[in-house]
Amino acid sequence: PVSDEEVPTVLEKRLVHENEEEELRRKDRAEQLLYMSIAIVTESDMASHHGVDFVAWNKVKKMRVKKAMLLSKLLEQLKSEEVLKDLSRLRIWKLRMTENRTYKVGIEPLESPDTIRLSSLITDYDDLRFTPKTYAAPDTHVRLFLEEVPEGEPLEKEDDELLLFFKKFVPKPLPHLEFVGKVLVNASKSLLEVAADLFKNEMVSTENLSFHEEVAVSEPDVQRLYGTTPLATCNLTSTGGIIIVEALSSLIREEESARNLTPGAALNGRPIETVVDYFDYLRLRVKVKFIKRFPLDEDGIVLELLSNDEDEIVRKELARGLGKRLDPDYIKLYDSASGKSLPSLGDFAFR
Repeated sequence: PVSDEEVPTVLEKRLVHENEEEELRRKDRAEQLLYMSIAIVTESDMASHHGVDFVAWNKVKKMRVKKAMLLSKLLEQLKSEEVLKDLSRLRIWKLRMTENRTYKVGIEPLESPDTIRLSSLITDYDDLRFTPKTYAAPDTHVRLFLEEVPEGEPLEKEDDELLLFFKKFVPKPLPHLEFVGKVLVNASKSLLEVAADLFKNEMVSTENLSFHEEVAVSEPDVQRLYGTTPLATCNLTSTGGIIIVEALSSLIREEESARNLTPGAALNGRPIETVVDYFDYLRLRVKVKFIKRFPLDEDGIVLELLSNDEDEIVRKELARGLGKRLDPDYIKLYDSASGKSLPSLGDFAFR
Protein backbone atom coordinates (compact mmCIF):
# COMPACT_ATOMS: atom_id res chain seq x y z
CA PRO A 1 0.00 0.00 0.00
CA VAL A 2 0.99 3.59 -0.66
CA SER A 3 1.65 5.68 2.44
CA ASP A 4 0.19 9.15 2.97
CA GLU A 5 3.64 10.65 2.49
CA GLU A 6 3.91 9.10 -0.98
CA VAL A 7 0.60 10.58 -2.27
CA PRO A 8 1.40 13.58 -4.52
CA THR A 9 0.06 16.89 -3.21
CA VAL A 10 -1.70 17.64 -6.52
CA LEU A 11 -3.56 14.33 -6.41
CA GLU A 12 -4.53 14.88 -2.79
CA LYS A 13 -6.00 18.31 -3.60
CA ARG A 14 -7.85 16.86 -6.56
CA LEU A 15 -9.44 14.15 -4.41
CA VAL A 16 -10.49 16.72 -1.82
CA HIS A 17 -12.02 18.92 -4.53
CA GLU A 18 -13.93 15.99 -6.08
CA ASN A 19 -15.27 14.97 -2.66
CA GLU A 20 -16.44 18.54 -1.99
CA GLU A 21 -18.20 18.68 -5.38
CA GLU A 22 -19.93 15.37 -4.77
CA GLU A 23 -21.10 16.61 -1.38
CA LEU A 24 -22.53 19.75 -2.97
CA ARG A 25 -24.35 17.66 -5.59
CA ARG A 26 -25.76 15.39 -2.89
CA LYS A 27 -26.91 18.38 -0.89
CA ASP A 28 -28.49 19.96 -3.98
CA ARG A 29 -30.40 16.76 -4.79
CA ALA A 30 -31.69 16.63 -1.24
CA GLU A 31 -32.74 20.31 -1.32
CA GLN A 32 -34.65 19.86 -4.57
CA LEU A 33 -37.26 18.01 -2.57
CA LEU A 34 -37.55 20.88 -0.11
CA TYR A 35 -36.94 24.04 -2.14
CA MET A 36 -38.36 25.70 -5.24
CA SER A 37 -37.54 28.74 -7.36
CA ILE A 38 -39.94 31.66 -7.86
CA ALA A 39 -39.65 34.57 -10.28
CA ILE A 40 -41.23 37.82 -9.07
CA VAL A 41 -42.58 40.28 -11.65
CA THR A 42 -43.66 43.84 -10.78
CA GLU A 43 -44.81 46.79 -12.87
CA SER A 44 -41.37 48.38 -12.51
CA ASP A 45 -39.88 45.30 -14.21
CA MET A 46 -42.32 45.74 -17.08
CA ALA A 47 -41.64 49.47 -17.34
CA SER A 48 -37.89 48.88 -17.73
CA HIS A 49 -38.38 46.27 -20.48
CA HIS A 50 -38.59 47.51 -24.09
CA GLY A 51 -39.01 44.25 -25.99
CA VAL A 52 -41.47 41.40 -26.44
CA ASP A 53 -42.88 39.25 -23.61
CA PHE A 54 -43.72 40.47 -20.11
CA VAL A 55 -40.18 41.16 -18.97
CA ALA A 56 -36.56 40.25 -19.57
CA TRP A 57 -36.68 37.07 -17.49
CA ASN A 58 -32.95 37.12 -16.76
CA LYS A 59 -33.36 40.47 -14.97
CA VAL A 60 -36.32 39.86 -12.66
CA LYS A 61 -35.96 38.88 -9.01
CA LYS A 62 -35.66 35.13 -8.47
CA MET A 63 -35.89 33.51 -5.06
CA ARG A 64 -35.09 30.03 -3.80
CA VAL A 65 -37.61 29.30 -1.08
CA LYS A 66 -38.95 26.36 0.87
CA LYS A 67 -41.93 24.67 -0.74
CA ALA A 68 -43.68 24.58 2.62
CA MET A 69 -43.53 28.38 3.00
CA LEU A 70 -46.83 30.23 3.06
CA LEU A 71 -47.42 32.76 0.31
CA SER A 72 -48.10 35.41 2.97
CA LYS A 73 -44.62 34.85 4.44
CA LEU A 74 -43.07 35.31 1.01
CA LEU A 75 -44.93 38.61 0.59
CA GLU A 76 -43.74 39.80 4.01
CA GLN A 77 -40.18 38.99 3.02
CA LEU A 78 -40.57 40.95 -0.21
CA LYS A 79 -41.90 43.91 1.74
CA SER A 80 -38.94 43.77 4.13
CA GLU A 81 -36.67 43.83 1.07
CA GLU A 82 -38.62 46.90 -0.21
CA VAL A 83 -39.80 45.09 -3.32
CA LEU A 84 -43.40 45.72 -2.21
CA LYS A 85 -44.91 48.64 -0.30
CA ASP A 86 -48.47 48.00 0.85
CA LEU A 87 -49.52 44.37 1.15
CA SER A 88 -53.14 45.41 1.79
CA ARG A 89 -53.35 46.84 -1.75
CA LEU A 90 -51.98 43.76 -3.53
CA ARG A 91 -53.39 41.45 -6.16
CA ILE A 92 -51.37 38.28 -6.79
CA TRP A 93 -51.47 36.65 -10.21
CA LYS A 94 -49.81 33.43 -11.28
CA LEU A 95 -48.35 33.66 -14.77
CA ARG A 96 -49.24 30.75 -17.01
CA MET A 97 -47.57 29.71 -20.22
CA THR A 98 -49.84 29.37 -23.24
CA GLU A 99 -49.55 26.88 -26.09
CA ASN A 100 -47.62 29.39 -28.21
CA ARG A 101 -45.01 29.92 -25.47
CA THR A 102 -46.18 33.34 -24.31
CA TYR A 103 -46.89 34.20 -20.68
CA LYS A 104 -50.23 35.53 -19.51
CA VAL A 105 -51.78 36.06 -16.10
CA GLY A 106 -54.35 33.60 -14.84
CA ILE A 107 -58.07 34.25 -15.13
CA GLU A 108 -58.41 34.98 -11.41
CA PRO A 109 -55.91 36.37 -8.87
CA LEU A 110 -54.76 34.22 -5.96
CA GLU A 111 -56.69 34.77 -2.74
CA SER A 112 -56.04 34.08 0.97
CA PRO A 113 -52.21 34.04 0.80
CA ASP A 114 -52.06 33.03 4.46
CA THR A 115 -53.54 29.62 3.50
CA ILE A 116 -51.55 28.94 0.30
CA ARG A 117 -48.41 26.83 0.48
CA LEU A 118 -45.97 27.71 -2.31
CA SER A 119 -45.75 24.04 -3.29
CA SER A 120 -49.44 24.14 -4.29
CA LEU A 121 -48.62 26.68 -7.03
CA ILE A 122 -46.63 24.06 -8.94
CA THR A 123 -49.44 22.66 -11.03
CA ASP A 124 -48.13 21.58 -14.44
CA TYR A 125 -45.12 20.34 -16.35
CA ASP A 126 -44.01 23.76 -17.50
CA ASP A 127 -43.83 24.90 -13.90
CA LEU A 128 -41.75 21.85 -12.95
CA ARG A 129 -39.14 22.34 -15.65
CA PHE A 130 -39.11 25.25 -18.07
CA THR A 131 -36.71 24.59 -20.91
CA PRO A 132 -36.42 27.48 -23.46
CA LYS A 133 -33.34 29.42 -22.33
CA THR A 134 -34.59 32.61 -23.97
CA TYR A 135 -37.25 33.08 -21.31
CA ALA A 136 -35.96 32.06 -17.90
CA ALA A 137 -33.68 29.78 -15.96
CA PRO A 138 -34.72 26.12 -16.33
CA ASP A 139 -35.22 25.71 -12.58
CA THR A 140 -37.85 28.44 -12.24
CA HIS A 141 -40.90 26.62 -10.95
CA VAL A 142 -43.42 29.46 -10.56
CA ARG A 143 -43.75 33.02 -11.87
CA LEU A 144 -45.88 35.56 -10.02
CA PHE A 145 -47.03 39.01 -11.09
CA LEU A 146 -47.56 41.17 -8.01
CA GLU A 147 -49.97 43.99 -8.84
CA GLU A 148 -50.01 46.92 -6.41
CA VAL A 149 -53.46 48.49 -6.79
CA PRO A 150 -53.52 52.31 -6.39
CA GLU A 151 -55.68 53.88 -3.70
CA GLY A 152 -59.13 54.71 -5.01
CA GLU A 153 -59.33 51.72 -7.35
CA PRO A 154 -61.44 48.68 -6.37
CA LEU A 155 -59.31 45.88 -4.98
CA GLU A 156 -61.72 43.04 -5.67
CA LYS A 157 -61.94 41.64 -9.22
CA GLU A 158 -65.41 41.08 -10.68
CA ASP A 159 -66.21 37.89 -12.61
CA ASP A 160 -66.64 39.72 -15.93
CA GLU A 161 -63.40 41.72 -15.67
CA LEU A 162 -60.12 41.08 -17.50
CA LEU A 163 -56.60 42.18 -16.65
CA LEU A 164 -54.80 43.45 -19.76
CA PHE A 165 -51.31 44.89 -20.26
CA PHE A 166 -50.63 47.67 -22.74
CA LYS A 167 -47.48 48.63 -24.61
CA LYS A 168 -47.06 51.24 -27.30
CA PHE A 169 -44.94 50.89 -30.42
CA VAL A 170 -42.32 53.62 -30.80
CA PRO A 171 -40.82 53.58 -34.34
CA LYS A 172 -38.12 56.26 -33.86
CA PRO A 173 -35.29 56.88 -33.30
CA LEU A 174 -34.87 53.13 -32.84
CA PRO A 175 -38.01 50.94 -33.00
CA HIS A 176 -39.02 49.48 -29.63
CA LEU A 177 -41.96 48.80 -27.32
CA GLU A 178 -42.76 50.81 -24.19
CA PHE A 179 -44.92 49.62 -21.32
CA VAL A 180 -47.90 51.96 -20.82
CA GLY A 181 -49.78 50.27 -18.02
CA LYS A 182 -52.21 47.55 -16.98
CA VAL A 183 -55.98 47.80 -16.79
CA LEU A 184 -58.59 45.68 -15.03
CA VAL A 185 -61.60 46.24 -17.25
CA ASN A 186 -65.08 44.90 -17.90
CA ALA A 187 -65.22 42.54 -20.89
CA SER A 188 -68.11 44.51 -22.36
CA LYS A 189 -65.84 47.49 -23.08
CA SER A 190 -63.90 47.95 -26.32
CA LEU A 191 -60.18 48.56 -26.71
CA LEU A 192 -60.89 52.09 -27.92
CA GLU A 193 -62.80 52.82 -24.70
CA VAL A 194 -59.96 51.42 -22.61
CA ALA A 195 -57.37 53.39 -24.60
CA ALA A 196 -59.33 56.63 -24.14
CA ASP A 197 -58.74 56.38 -20.39
CA LEU A 198 -55.23 54.96 -20.62
CA PHE A 199 -53.96 57.70 -22.95
CA LYS A 200 -55.97 60.61 -21.55
CA ASN A 201 -52.80 62.45 -20.51
CA GLU A 202 -51.18 62.10 -23.95
CA MET A 203 -51.96 64.12 -27.04
CA VAL A 204 -53.32 61.11 -28.92
CA SER A 205 -56.69 60.75 -30.60
CA THR A 206 -58.11 57.31 -29.89
CA GLU A 207 -59.57 57.31 -33.40
CA ASN A 208 -55.99 57.14 -34.72
CA LEU A 209 -55.01 54.02 -32.80
CA SER A 210 -54.71 50.44 -33.94
CA PHE A 211 -54.27 47.40 -31.71
CA HIS A 212 -52.34 44.13 -31.88
CA GLU A 213 -51.83 41.28 -29.42
CA GLU A 214 -48.51 39.55 -28.81
CA VAL A 215 -49.26 35.94 -29.73
CA ALA A 216 -45.77 34.41 -29.87
CA VAL A 217 -42.38 35.20 -28.35
CA SER A 218 -39.94 32.48 -29.41
CA GLU A 219 -40.93 33.32 -33.01
CA PRO A 220 -42.20 36.89 -32.40
CA ASP A 221 -45.58 37.56 -33.95
CA VAL A 222 -48.69 39.69 -33.44
CA GLN A 223 -52.39 39.45 -34.25
CA ARG A 224 -54.62 42.36 -35.26
CA LEU A 225 -57.45 43.17 -32.83
CA TYR A 226 -60.75 44.94 -33.40
CA GLY A 227 -60.78 48.22 -31.51
CA THR A 228 -64.50 48.95 -31.59
CA THR A 229 -66.00 45.61 -30.51
CA PRO A 230 -66.29 44.36 -26.90
CA LEU A 231 -63.20 42.68 -25.50
CA ALA A 232 -65.04 39.37 -25.43
CA THR A 233 -65.26 39.42 -29.25
CA CYS A 234 -62.30 41.59 -30.33
CA ASN A 235 -60.12 38.61 -31.43
CA LEU A 236 -58.11 38.21 -28.21
CA THR A 237 -56.55 34.75 -28.02
CA SER A 238 -57.15 34.58 -24.24
CA THR A 239 -57.37 36.73 -21.14
CA GLY A 240 -54.40 38.40 -19.50
CA GLY A 241 -52.57 39.21 -22.73
CA ILE A 242 -50.27 42.01 -23.90
CA ILE A 243 -51.87 44.59 -26.22
CA ILE A 244 -49.64 46.74 -28.43
CA VAL A 245 -51.02 50.16 -29.34
CA GLU A 246 -49.90 51.89 -32.50
CA ALA A 247 -50.60 55.42 -33.75
CA LEU A 248 -52.07 55.30 -37.26
CA SER A 249 -49.89 58.22 -38.30
CA SER A 250 -46.94 55.85 -38.19
CA LEU A 251 -48.66 53.64 -40.76
CA ILE A 252 -48.01 56.18 -43.53
CA ARG A 253 -45.17 54.69 -45.55
CA GLU A 254 -42.16 56.93 -46.00
CA GLU A 255 -40.19 57.23 -49.20
CA GLU A 256 -37.44 54.64 -49.66
CA SER A 257 -34.82 57.38 -49.33
CA ALA A 258 -35.98 58.32 -45.82
CA ARG A 259 -33.70 55.91 -43.97
CA ASN A 260 -32.95 55.85 -40.26
CA LEU A 261 -29.49 57.35 -39.85
CA THR A 262 -29.35 56.69 -36.08
CA PRO A 263 -26.16 54.74 -35.19
CA GLY A 264 -26.99 51.09 -34.66
CA ALA A 265 -30.29 51.31 -36.54
CA ALA A 266 -31.85 47.97 -37.44
CA LEU A 267 -31.63 46.65 -41.02
CA ASN A 268 -28.86 49.13 -41.82
CA GLY A 269 -31.34 52.00 -41.51
CA ARG A 270 -34.24 50.62 -43.56
CA PRO A 271 -37.51 52.06 -42.19
CA ILE A 272 -39.38 49.94 -39.66
CA GLU A 273 -42.60 51.92 -39.42
CA THR A 274 -45.30 49.59 -38.11
CA VAL A 275 -45.86 46.96 -35.44
CA VAL A 276 -46.03 44.28 -38.14
CA ASP A 277 -42.73 45.53 -39.64
CA TYR A 278 -41.12 45.39 -36.19
CA PHE A 279 -42.24 41.85 -35.41
CA ASP A 280 -41.26 40.69 -38.91
CA TYR A 281 -37.83 42.15 -38.22
CA LEU A 282 -37.52 40.35 -34.87
CA ARG A 283 -38.60 37.06 -36.41
CA LEU A 284 -36.76 37.17 -39.75
CA ARG A 285 -33.53 39.13 -39.15
CA VAL A 286 -30.27 37.51 -40.23
CA LYS A 287 -26.66 38.66 -40.48
CA VAL A 288 -25.08 37.92 -43.87
CA LYS A 289 -21.41 38.38 -44.73
CA PHE A 290 -20.43 39.35 -48.27
CA ILE A 291 -16.79 39.04 -49.35
CA LYS A 292 -15.20 40.36 -52.52
CA ARG A 293 -14.23 37.54 -54.86
CA PHE A 294 -11.89 39.30 -57.33
CA PRO A 295 -9.50 40.03 -55.70
CA LEU A 296 -10.41 37.93 -52.65
CA ASP A 297 -11.15 40.03 -49.56
CA GLU A 298 -11.91 37.89 -46.49
CA ASP A 299 -12.89 40.90 -44.34
CA GLY A 300 -15.88 41.75 -46.49
CA ILE A 301 -19.01 43.48 -45.22
CA VAL A 302 -21.74 42.22 -42.89
CA LEU A 303 -25.33 43.33 -43.51
CA GLU A 304 -28.45 42.78 -41.48
CA LEU A 305 -31.21 41.53 -43.76
CA LEU A 306 -34.52 39.70 -43.57
CA SER A 307 -34.57 36.01 -44.47
CA ASN A 308 -37.43 36.67 -46.91
CA ASP A 309 -35.73 39.61 -48.67
CA GLU A 310 -35.96 39.35 -52.43
CA ASP A 311 -32.85 39.34 -54.59
CA GLU A 312 -33.41 42.92 -55.74
CA ILE A 313 -33.48 44.24 -52.16
CA VAL A 314 -30.33 42.30 -51.22
CA ARG A 315 -28.40 43.76 -54.15
CA LYS A 316 -29.57 47.31 -53.38
CA GLU A 317 -28.57 46.97 -49.71
CA LEU A 318 -25.18 45.58 -50.68
CA ALA A 319 -24.58 48.40 -53.16
CA ARG A 320 -25.54 50.94 -50.50
CA GLY A 321 -23.34 49.25 -47.90
CA LEU A 322 -20.30 49.27 -50.17
CA GLY A 323 -20.81 53.00 -50.61
CA LYS A 324 -19.32 53.28 -54.09
CA ARG A 325 -22.43 54.23 -56.04
CA LEU A 326 -22.52 50.77 -57.55
CA ASP A 327 -25.33 49.74 -59.84
CA PRO A 328 -27.09 46.85 -58.02
CA ASP A 329 -27.78 45.20 -61.40
CA TYR A 330 -24.02 44.82 -61.95
CA ILE A 331 -23.38 43.00 -58.68
CA LYS A 332 -22.91 39.25 -59.15
CA LEU A 333 -23.32 36.98 -56.13
CA TYR A 334 -21.70 33.58 -55.55
CA ASP A 335 -22.27 30.88 -52.97
CA SER A 336 -19.19 30.94 -50.71
CA ALA A 337 -19.31 27.17 -50.18
CA SER A 338 -19.66 25.92 -53.75
CA GLY A 339 -18.42 28.96 -55.65
CA LYS A 340 -21.43 28.73 -57.93
CA SER A 341 -23.13 31.83 -59.23
CA LEU A 342 -26.43 32.78 -57.60
CA PRO A 343 -28.62 34.24 -60.36
CA SER A 344 -31.42 34.57 -57.79
CA LEU A 345 -30.59 34.73 -54.10
CA GLY A 346 -34.04 33.73 -52.85
CA ASP A 347 -34.18 31.48 -49.80
CA PHE A 348 -30.98 29.67 -50.72
CA ALA A 349 -28.64 32.37 -49.42
CA PHE A 350 -30.06 32.14 -45.90
CA ARG A 351 -30.05 28.39 -45.38
